[in-house]
Amino acid sequence: MTPSQQHFHDFLMQLVQPGNEAAADAILTQTLAEQGDQPMAPAAIDAATAKLTPLLKPGAAAELQNAADRMKEAAAHAAGDHLHGDHMMHRDAG
Repeated sequence: MTPSQQHFHDFLMQLVQPGNEAAADAILTQTLAEQGDQPMAPAAIDAATAKLTPLLKPGAAAELQNAADRMKEAAAHAAGDHLHGDHMMHRDAG
């Protein structure tokens, strides 16, 4: 697990209802391992969110959804950098 993945894991584990830690940890560990060092696919984020939501403390689902939305936005932006020419390097006119 990368340091940023560990930070994300620890953040999400704070949202988990006591007694559900082992199940949430298993979901997060598997999901992050499958991610590797690549951005998560939106479908993988949605799947993990659906699995984790029932394990959360009351009222924590919105926080999880916000984190999932930020991850999907970051993944889309990263893909856009390469697939759609966003942030293309400018050539010197010389």
